Amino acid sequence: MATAGNYFELVVWLPGSGPLCRLFQADTLELAIEKAQAAYPKSRVQAPETERAKARLARSSTSQSVLQRMRYKRARKCTNTVLKSPKMSESVLLDQQRYDELQALYVKDGRDKRDHPMYGLYTGLYQAYLAGIAVETADTGEV
Repeated sequence: MATAGNYFELVVWLPGSGPLCRLFQADTLELAIEKAQAAYPKSRVQAPETERAKARLARSSTSQSVLQRMRYKRARKCTNTVLKSPKMSESVLLDQQRYDELQALYVKDGRDKRDHPMYGLYTGLYQAYLAGIAVETADTGEV
């Protein structure tokens, strides 16, 4: 119904012609309707209804699925957190262990520092770790 500024969109029903939508400038809706009636005598003037917000579906905040989603969202905000739930699969735990090991190698290699040539990259970390182990074992003569 109301638009930017003091303009109001009104529907004017012209006799024998049908509806006409026009903007009328006024300080209030009542004054805009009076202006429209003065501009179009013998016509019916009405203001369209304002759009209502869509009804939202009410959900229970105590259901198990809602609580589980809330816990999951909170856990995602925490870094490097493993939630041990009875439903957590073993593959998820193994993936978390792999990530923790790679993160430790990343920090040990110094790639967390901006001046490192491979800063921000995990590429070749494990291969470099294996190469380092091979060099250490060759130096100690354990091979």
